[in-house]
Amino acid sequence: MKRNTTCSSFLLLFSICNLSITSGLLRNFKNDGDLESHQRRNDLQQQTREPVECYVTEMFGIAPPNKPHREPKLACTSINTSNDTDIYSISGNGVEEFFDGVDISDGHVKLFVPPDLITGFNIRINEHTMDEIDLELDEVMRRRLNIVNNKGNRQLLVIRVSNDNTSNMRVNQDAAQLRNDFFWDENNVMKRYNACSGGALNLSPYSGNTYGANNGVLEIRPNSNMCGDHWLSAWNEVKSSAGINFNSFPSNVHFMIVMPDCLNWEEAAGWGQTPGLVTWFPTQYTAYPISQVHELGHNFGHRHSGKGGIPYADDTGMMGNRGSWSDAGTRMCFNPPKTYWFDWFKNKDITTSTGFKGTIVGPSAKTSSDYEPVVIRILAENGNNKDLYVMLNSATGANDQVVGNRNQVLITEQESPSGYSVWQAGLSPGNSFTKSNWNGKTLVVKHCGVTSSGSSSNAVLKVSIAIGYSGSISCSNNAPPPTSDTGNNNNNERNENIDAGEIPSIWYDNFLESAIMKPVTENIETQMSELNTGTYISICKDMTGWYDNQDPEFNCKWYAEKKGRCNNAAKHPNFDHSAKTACCACGGGEDSLIPDVKCEDEADWTDSKGKNCEWYSKYGSRCDELGDRWANDEGKTANEACCFCKQRR
Repeated sequence: MKRNTTCSSFLLLFSICNLSITSGLLRNFKNDGDLESHQRRNDLQQQTREPVECYVTEMFGIAPPNKPHREPKLACTSINTSNDTDIYSISGNGVEEFFDGVDISDGHVKLFVPPDLITGFNIRINEHTMDEIDLELDEVMRRRLNIVNNKGNRQLLVIRVSNDNTSNMRVNQDAAQLRNDFFWDENNVMKRYNACSGGALNLSPYSGNTYGANNGVLEIRPNSNMCGDHWLSAWNEVKSSAGINFNSFPSNVHFMIVMPDCLNWEEAAGWGQTPGLVTWFPTQYTAYPISQVHELGHNFGHRHSGKGGIPYADDTGMMGNRGSWSDAGTRMCFNPPKTYWFDWFKNKDITTSTGFKGTIVGPSAKTSSDYEPVVIRILAENGNNKDLYVMLNSATGANDQVVGNRNQVLITEQESPSGYSVWQAGLSPGNSFTKSNWNGKTLVVKHCGVTSSGSSSNAVLKVSIAIGYSGSISCSNNAPPPTSDTGNNNNNERNENIDAGEIPSIWYDNFLESAIMKPVTENIETQMSELNTGTYISICKDMTGWYDNQDPEFNCKWYAEKKGRCNNAAKHPNFDHSAKTACCACGGGEDSLIPDVKCEDEADWTDSKGKNCEWYSKYGSRCDELGDRWANDEGKTANEACCFCKQRR
């Protein structure tokens, strides 16, 4: 592989040698003879055939429920005049070595690939071919594709690839239905982004008629039966046959491509260019806001968000996959780092390495008159940590159906602007989060209490927080006492007010009914003290008041009585949820804190991966996702050996 620092005759011929590369990324040839030989070969190829010039991006998919996590894939989008917008997959046993030390996260890595290294729409990189491929870092492309370009007016064009005369090659939705699913029904990608951004981003249907586009939808009929073909190869063939060139469209257009289910989608519910302008969807998942919003988020440069070591498991934003998998979807926005780097509230955000004490307001409640910040970014100053982002996860407005940590102070970790993020904590009033070895000290984030809320529809939840180092942090003297949000709870969500002298019902109601746990008689002050000293666990609670759309009899308790009833958990949605998202027995519900009870973990138990009960106890999602999977040599799983997991069942 040759990574260019000076202009070769090959580059001069195409007038593209005004770009530079960071010297630290260079891999030198063994001697000048190797370099001259390599250059002569390039010159000879250029005399006869034009190489493909393309920029490298990643393709990120979203896994539907009960499907494995999809690993990202490398692709290269051509920028030659004759091959504009062809998207090539990249594969081969030399890929890892070829890109070693190269940051491809923001789409500025450019390749020059001889055509004989391309089969169909795949670029092969192995030990024999890597020295024939040139690599440059294109700063112009970096600016074009940078993640901060997330504001202003942008357009969406839905491309329907369907042969309606062949059942397996038919897209289920006609053009009118696609317009409704993407633009006009109650919840969709356009309305989510416009609402979550507070108007900073304005998405609209493509208004032109390029190639026959009509009111935001372009229809293409494939010339052949592509069933079984890889989704990316199939799209390239369709685009080539139809003569579609994305360069014919304005630069602010995103292309959302809907194709038949019979293609090889690799068990994903959608794929998105990261960063880029193109997303792809199988017809069965096309109408779901969670897949639409998630994949467009990849276009904007964002990667996934996990929780407890589980990819996608972050239930506080749309870059996980924990929203409702239905046409109705979930009215939910984004977690703290994604919100910060979307730049929608940047003039209100704060970056600090020394600490913060004050009031913050949730992004869904932000108005132009609010002076409080939305996201606090805490900079990590050593290589052992990643930046932390703190935000109030207000369950109001555009975010009123957020699944996890409703109205709590969220803390999420992310290393870079477009990096993978990991949930760290959700704080209720009075609780603290600590991070040891933070710049040589122990970092503390404390939820000091609610400063503003109310029961009216116009109420705005605001909270006071303090960020600093252990031993020097405290809430201000005039900070409000810890209290729960007294705001309005919509859509039959739980009322989480805590009355003095009572055990909050949100901790116990489901478990008391099934006799899994016994009532605890200590007063609320004792319980809050236990919470603050860490002697509590997180368990799953069913959504209060939920039942399916057939009859109130069919509530979460009914679904839990017989195991097979959850086989139909995704059917009969009601109150914007199905049993799959509302009921613990069917894999839904919400995490809740309860005081610990007497139980002893099985001594010296570890699973087949060497993980012990302490590892499982850090996040409830580990029990949910892995508790029945990694049995040890004695056949015992975490759900059988660990108290924390037992009490979630």
